[in-house]
Amino acid sequence: MSYLDETLPWRIVEPGKTAEGRDTHDEDGNLVIFPYRGRHIVTNGLVPVCEFVYDQEDARRIVACVNACKGIPTEALECQAKKDLTAKLIEQHQALLAALEGCVEQIEQMRGMFDDSDSAIQAALENAQKAIDMATGGAT
Repeated sequence: MSYLDETLPWRIVEPGKTAEGRDTHDEDGNLVIFPYRGRHIVTNGLVPVCEFVYDQEDARRIVACVNACKGIPTEALECQAKKDLTAKLIEQHQALLAALEGCVEQIEQMRGMFDDSDSAIQAALENAQKAIDMATGGAT
């Protein structure tokens, strides 16, 4: 586990709050606790990681991405990881497609051996064929 992973989860500290979530001003507007300036992102140990994130959506996205990547090395997130992931997905796609096509072929060959009066087998075959067509760019 990397040092970064040990600091997760990160979270957002909104302006006017402390890292612990307390208000920085009392009801009369008097400063009672020195606040972070602006929106911050902090570690699980309340250590600031990023200061002055003005846009709430940007802060949410940063925190969500970092927390979602726990355990994944930075190098794996960079360019080569995209190529590796794409190749793996293509390989899995081809294997799953071949398996589904094989199942359809086997079911078609054995179809007469089973009662399909409720059309369950026919419906399953039609659904499988739709998935095959979608995966191969055929008719839907």
